[in-house]
Amino acid sequence: MEIRKVSETSNFYVARKVAPKKEESVQKPTDSFQILGSPKESIEIPKAIAMAQPDIRADKIEEIKEKIKNGYYLTDTFIESLAEKIAKGFLH
Repeated sequence: MEIRKVSETSNFYVARKVAPKKEESVQKPTDSFQILGSPKESIEIPKAIAMAQPDIRADKIEEIKEKIKNGYYLTDTFIESLAEKIAKGFLH
């Protein structure tokens, strides 16, 4: 039996240096948002538009009053038309 020196076999187990793995520069998607103006301003603009509209459409009210006065809503033509619209609403 032959015994070799430890130094001869120790070269087999030499640690090798490994270069660190380079991370690829991949940009991950991110969510973002931007607030334009103050929150108060974003509410005030639609509110101003709504306030500029008339609350009551006087022309429509006068038209309906006239139809009531003339008995339009009691005519067979109107009642049949209304019944058809109601029936169609149930069928769809």
